[in-house]
Amino acid sequence: MGHKAGVKDGHTTKSESSFDKKLWCVLIIVFLGGIGWQVWKRNAYNNAVREAKEAGFEWECEDTLSLIWQDWHNALKKETWSGHPRVLRMGEVPHLCRYREMLHHLRPTVLHAWGCKDENVDGLKGLTGLQSLDLSGCPALQNVDGLKPPGRIAMGCLSYFAVREWPCPHLRHSHGAR
Repeated sequence: MGHKAGVKDGHTTKSESSFDKKLWCVLIIVFLGGIGWQVWKRNAYNNAVREAKEAGFEWECEDTLSLIWQDWHNALKKETWSGHPRVLRMGEVPHLCRYREMLHHLRPTVLHAWGCKDENVDGLKGLTGLQSLDLSGCPALQNVDGLKPPGRIAMGCLSYFAVREWPCPHLRHSHGAR
């Protein structure tokens, strides 16, 4: 009869048992870390929603988790995870950069802001899901390069971009913007 490596009389050897314990410990740590990260993200999102409401902004977003709680079949639908617009109406906002962190946690797909005194939109940099942007009454606006996703022309991800109350005398055409 041949012996299998690591098995002695039907029992695992000490080194194999030790490896299994270490593997389980690593898997548990990774699992708990993932849960912690998700809890942190949800908490940051809730804080951003609270900050937006305290600032008087209107936030419209279909809560994915509430849809799933209503009917678990919604968890299997693609629309549940990607089909809902996240609309933020900021109203009169002198400086977008002040709300950069809040914007990144909310990740709006539609953004309305007016009265901005910023010369650029760097506060929006990195909002890759932004599909519609309305910056009305922003006469100081000069540069929209903050909308440029890495590797794309400026505003290439936007289906709608408006700056009403022209002229914006200082707005220059960004690379690829029209």
